[in-house]
Amino acid sequence: MRKWEYKVINNEFPSRRAEENLNKLGAEGWELVTEISVAGLVNRARLIFKREKQNLRK
Repeated sequence: MRKWEYKVINNEFPSRRAEENLNKLGAEGWELVTEISVAGLVNRARLIFKREKQNLRK
């Protein structure tokens, strides 16, 4: 059975380094699942990523 781990990032837009940061997460295997706007705050979002858990056994 596949197991997943999740990462939640609170991000402020526009960010000068947003593309760089997203590419780094992608290179680490993280996939963006959804973006949630933060109520009452302009240009703020919560980004939720997931990636398959790696088997730590060798």
